[in-house]
Amino acid sequence: MSHLKALAKRFVDEDGLSDQDRDKIITDAAEYIMSGWKAHNDSTGTPAIELALSIQRWMSKDDPDDYVGDIEKNSQAHIFVARTLGALPKATLTAKEVQVFAGFFGSMYTIGGNSWSVATEALTTLAQMDNCNTSAVDAMLASISEIDPDDFTKQLAKTRAEIFQLFKTLVSGGITEARQRRGHLPKILSLALRERDPTNLLHWFQTLSDIIHGSRLSANIADSLFESLSPFFPISIRESTVSNRHVPEKVLKEALRSCFASNGQLAHRVIPFLLGKLDDGTASMTVSVKLDILETIKACVADYEPVDVYVLPYVPQIWSSLKYEVRNGEAPEAIQETLSVFETVSKRLANSSPPSNLKGFVDLVWNDSADDLVENPAYTEQLGSVLISVARAHPESFLIICPRLVNSLQRALDQPKSSSHTKSLLLVLNNLLRARRSLASHLSTEASPEAAKDGSVSLLRAMLFKVFNENVVENSSAQQIDLAKEALVGLEQVVMQRRRRHDGVGYVADCDEDAFKEICATLSFRYLNCFNRRSPLAGSTQEEFEYAVGQALRTAVQHYPKAYGKIVSDVLDDVNKTNWTGYLAKRSLTALSMSCMRLAHLGCTVVPEDSAALINFATFAGGMLKMLGMLFAARANYKACANVAAALLKGVQSFAASANVRSYLDDLKKTDKWQETWSIALVDVAVKDLLPNFPDLAIDFFDQFDPISLTQVLSTAPTSEQPAFVVSFLQVGVFTVRQLYQHATRTVGVAETIQVDLSEPLVTGLDGSDGQPSSVSCLWRDRYLNMVGSIAAVVLRELNLSAQLDLELHMQMLACFRSMEGSSQPLSWNWHCSQVLGELSWGIAHAIRPEVVLKMHSDIGKLLLMDSEVHDGTPKQDHARISTIVTLLANKYDTRYPRPMQEASQEHEVWIQVLTKIEDLLKEPSAVANMSTEKRVSITGVLWGAIARGDRFITTGLQDAIALAAARSGSVSGNDFVRLLARICLPLGRYLDPTFTPAFIISKPLQSQRAYHYCVQPILSNAYPLSAETEDSVCLAIYVLHAVKRLNVDQYEQDADKIFRIALTAMRKATFVEDIDAAATTVHHIIYNRTIVAKPHWNTVLEAERAMYHNAHPFQNDVESLDAIDPSNPWMRNSSTRPETENNRTELRKKSLLLSALVAKKADRSKHPENYATAELMHLTTASADKIREIRALVQRTRNDWLKDSSLTIGNED
Repeated sequence: MSHLKALAKRFVDEDGLSDQDRDKIITDAAEYIMSGWKAHNDSTGTPAIELALSIQRWMSKDDPDDYVGDIEKNSQAHIFVARTLGALPKATLTAKEVQVFAGFFGSMYTIGGNSWSVATEALTTLAQMDNCNTSAVDAMLASISEIDPDDFTKQLAKTRAEIFQLFKTLVSGGITEARQRRGHLPKILSLALRERDPTNLLHWFQTLSDIIHGSRLSANIADSLFESLSPFFPISIRESTVSNRHVPEKVLKEALRSCFASNGQLAHRVIPFLLGKLDDGTASMTVSVKLDILETIKACVADYEPVDVYVLPYVPQIWSSLKYEVRNGEAPEAIQETLSVFETVSKRLANSSPPSNLKGFVDLVWNDSADDLVENPAYTEQLGSVLISVARAHPESFLIICPRLVNSLQRALDQPKSSSHTKSLLLVLNNLLRARRSLASHLSTEASPEAAKDGSVSLLRAMLFKVFNENVVENSSAQQIDLAKEALVGLEQVVMQRRRRHDGVGYVADCDEDAFKEICATLSFRYLNCFNRRSPLAGSTQEEFEYAVGQALRTAVQHYPKAYGKIVSDVLDDVNKTNWTGYLAKRSLTALSMSCMRLAHLGCTVVPEDSAALINFATFAGGMLKMLGMLFAARANYKACANVAAALLKGVQSFAASANVRSYLDDLKKTDKWQETWSIALVDVAVKDLLPNFPDLAIDFFDQFDPISLTQVLSTAPTSEQPAFVVSFLQVGVFTVRQLYQHATRTVGVAETIQVDLSEPLVTGLDGSDGQPSSVSCLWRDRYLNMVGSIAAVVLRELNLSAQLDLELHMQMLACFRSMEGSSQPLSWNWHCSQVLGELSWGIAHAIRPEVVLKMHSDIGKLLLMDSEVHDGTPKQDHARISTIVTLLANKYDTRYPRPMQEASQEHEVWIQVLTKIEDLLKEPSAVANMSTEKRVSITGVLWGAIARGDRFITTGLQDAIALAAARSGSVSGNDFVRLLARICLPLGRYLDPTFTPAFIISKPLQSQRAYHYCVQPILSNAYPLSAETEDSVCLAIYVLHAVKRLNVDQYEQDADKIFRIALTAMRKATFVEDIDAAATTVHHIIYNRTIVAKPHWNTVLEAERAMYHNAHPFQNDVESLDAIDPSNPWMRNSSTRPETENNRTELRKKSLLLSALVAKKADRSKHPENYATAELMHLTTASADKIREIRALVQRTRNDWLKDSSLTIGNED
């Protein structure tokens, strides 16, 4: 027995072989063949003979009784040979041997059984052999072609996939003419007709697409290919289809589509077939099927080559079948895809065939569309879409259609059939302009001059102006305004038209200067003539119209910045003509605010193209500063100044937030290349060099600023493609902040006592009188200062570290950009004569970086704790601003920031002293009781900022002192202190300043959990009702409620039951609005998120809810209302600094009803509904008489929730 026969016998007959054993046998057989079998005495013939003889004994079926065994062993014998071949190097077998094995395994396809997979594996190995020649490949293809389709369908999907892969391997070199003549391919193609596995179909379609792409097909093969593919179209996947791998239906459709479009020789069958499907489609044809047909037609048109042979002959047929799809189609997706087919046809004819073919197609489309476009309003928009789709495909097609379409539109707009017809014509006109604009960048240098001189833009502009002016009249109807808005869209497209320069480098605007001026003048009159115009409209219609005008005008000034200078100048003239002193009419203030905000929208929300990027922003900022100078010089009302400052803030924010500016600013923060220009003196020099007559309010220099002339001044400034323009933006921003701060302040005193105070106009008043400003004027003055601080925050936060250090922002926060060199005092709040200057300090504190805050280390204690710097009678709003500043400084005083050892030691020592002093104060009852409001505000701010930062120097002793500080207050304002102190549990970034998110704050994860765990949880056992109801326990309860009201229940889940009972008690007994609100909010959160905690307390919850509503209702003679004061009730220990209003009461009543509705949904009333519902329904009946309409509606909804799924009725209900 030969060695190979022995190995084969062991592989086939021996039971219990592991995979490793079988692999070892195959390896031995392969090594035997490769080692040279002629050296063995029992070896005869070639490897092919050896392998064939080694399994001969299992090929005979002479013994019928062992038939089943023969089949099993026969299969194992085939596997032995196939795997042995797979283990051989590709160069081992000769061409003859490859052909012998190909015949051997190919014959297995005609034999039943489970040997097809083995045969396919072996044939795939043979096909990859180096000596596999054409004859062997043809033999294998012949074997596949002999497969019975019925037997093929019965095979496993995996086996069928292997045969498809074998076919792909055999024909990977393409389908030669000789191979096509042999006739195997049609039979093989027919095998896939019954394939239903999505994965197999996907691979089959991909294989066909690859092999026929670029191949020259015979007519017979092309027909066979089409016949093998067409039964699958349109293809879909049923939900019940089982496949080993998920195949998206979209992918399968694309694969089949690629087969149809892969070879132009299929065109004579494919295109008529697809058009026939579309034409024969009934009303039941789904949109998905129609889209599949249209997308396949488009793919064929786009890919068939050559165009004049395989596309051009079918163009009339395609047009004839599809033109009515646009006219009469109902599915927008199908209409859009049809237009895409027309565009593709036009593009292919323009790019790949003589001009006469394109013109023939355009003429065909035009002749079938032109008459109905003008005469039949029902089809105007649809036919216009068809013509635009053909035109926008290529510059050549556009140049043919554009003049014809413009003339037709002009005739139709002169005598429209109706307003809807006019609207449709405008839509076509605007789409024509969009198409022209999209083609501008694709026009060749040679074609551009001709395209630019077609005169279409001028004619279209004239049509749009005609429609606009005819419809914007006094008492315009809604239809007229709708037409005017569509005309505005067209004018916006007009100003965006561009053409390539004659030298082929870059683009220029297609409109001339006169056209730009006409457009901008017309639109600005409608948008910015706020002081003089009488609106022809009212309400939302006017707002929508003015918004459309603003969008069009903004686009115009983006492309023609010269117009913006004239617009700003006109507004300044209107302001100069108005009297701003004394009492101001609401109309004047509204006009001022509206004009300034609209200027910000026009000039700062987009960056100009093809011009200096800074031009419109500089024009706007200079205009606003000049306007402020004019108002202050005229001693105008503070409200007017605040409105202008608000617009300036809006402009700065909008410009910094625009897309390209934002990206450049983010990049600029990461580099230090521009640090040398950021001292105050150098910034002033840079701005004055760039803008010689730019206003400077600090020295009352503003009259010489001329917005119109700014275009010439900035003619050489960087464009939007040059990132350097953002440096100029920041320089102008810093210059503006500096002058606003200096204009708002002055220095008083001499030598070491020098201080910063409000400037004279802000002290004496701007209402025309020489006395102190009224309380209302002070509110608007503070609003103005707040706007100035906000402008500083927006600008300075964009500076990198080196720039902030150069500007000495840690000094400017107190000096307000004024020189304090004569003062011998360290950094101190004593530099400020008035705490209203905190508005200015806040702006810088908002933007300052932590590294700059560390520069204050020698004075940080005085700044944070405000020692000896208390200003008596500080208003409540100033407390809030001071608290914000202190919190920001404490948070940004980052003791973990890497610093030189000596500096870090000093910084840490100072900071530890601050925390130690706070701890000592909180531990001393008398100190806490006598603590001023300012001190409490500062301490709370320091602790909040430090805890949010996760400060490492906060000790256990300080945490205990915080937890017990409230109970130690012992004064009538103790409850106010705990409400303030409870802020330490709030997330800093979200609640510090909700209207203006601070920059560079440090907020560690789990900040709120840590604060609760260390500063709230320890005192829960001392908070009422877990202890005796005393002033101290009630104070602690208030502290707990305000600390947890904005936390997630997960953060205090282990204490939820205790907190829930505290909150229920507060709802019943507390009388101060903020306490009741905190209690109700906490109860609502726990019921919603942890219903199990509330289950034992449903009756108590409802009693508390009803008590909350009752106490918040302003009964005239009810002594238990919120107006009543009971000195014996510790819950009434409130300060008199927080008045309660009707709005507070209304909100509490709303919350009580929302809580009732939540209980109705969460409580299980199936067993004892009367326990919950009866009393509550009676209460709701009483509440339905509430005087607030919104509350009455809420009562009705809550009542419905209680009656739902309940057999209870109330009143006269059935």
